[in-house]
Order: sequence, then C-alpha cells, then structure tokens
Amino acid sequence: MLFKAGKYLNNAELDKIMKSNVHFRALRSACAQQTLHRVVESFKSYKALKKLYTKGQLTDKPRVPKYRKKGGLAVVSYPARWVKLVKGQLKFTLGKQVKVWFGIDHFLLPMPSNIDFKSIKEYRFVPRNGCFYLEFVYERPKPKPVTPTENVL
Repeated sequence: MLFKAGKYLNNAELDKIMKSNVHFRALRSACAQQTLHRVVESFKSYKALKKLYTKGQLTDKPRVPKYRKKGGLAVVSYPARWVKLVKGQLKFTLGKQVKVWFGIDHFLLPMPSNIDFKSIKEYRFVPRNGCFYLEFVYERPKPKPVTPTENVL
C-alpha cells in the first residue's frame, strides 16, 4: 500500500487485506500473524529512519525493506505455545488448508538434548542454501558476575 496509496499499514489493516490470500490462509494462524508483524515492524522502522533522514539527522538514505525474491522462501516463525513435545519429538501443527491439500496436519522433528524445552520462546524455520534450518529462540540465564575473593586491592 505504501507504493500505491502512499500509506503505511498497521497489523489490523494488513491482516484484513491478507485474509483472502490462499497462501496466507494455508499458514497456521499464529505463523501468519508473526509474518505480518515482521513486515509491519520493518516498514515502521523504515518510516522512522526516513523521517530522521529528512531532518538531516541521518547521513545515509534509508532503503525500503527488501522483499523475498520471486520463487524464494520466507522465514516462518512458530510461537512456543503452538509447539508440543511428544516422545522427545517437537510437533509442529499445520494449517487446515494444508491438511485439505496434502492430507497432513503436523510434522515431527527431534528435540535437541542440549536445550530445555520450557525455555524456548519461538521456533524459526529459515530457508538457506537449499535447506531449512530450525532456529530456537530462548532466554539464557544471566551468568553471575565473578567476584574475586582473594587478591583484592
């Protein structure tokens, strides 16, 4: 809409437009919302940088957020609450439309043993080099600062 009407869209407006898109509807609703949120945040950032540039507070002209290439794939994020741990496997549910098209409603991936399942906040499927990589977003506990007990001045 920015290029056609010169208007920035918010999450609700973009969601309303995309609800009729068959590819958007094929995604799990939480994943689709995450994707839209990422697009809106990118354009908000661009708008703020553009404003700073016109005021002269920024030296380099900001660029419009990049789109994926035609035929390319985008990152898909799953919030942790939509992923279940079943017998040591991560269960990712798929949208209803995918079940109609392909006859599958979920897929399983092995859970890494070095990460606590409860600490994971988000899962990201990242397409790169012809493969999909699963990224785990989690909070690491803050390390306690080491205070020397001896040889203190």
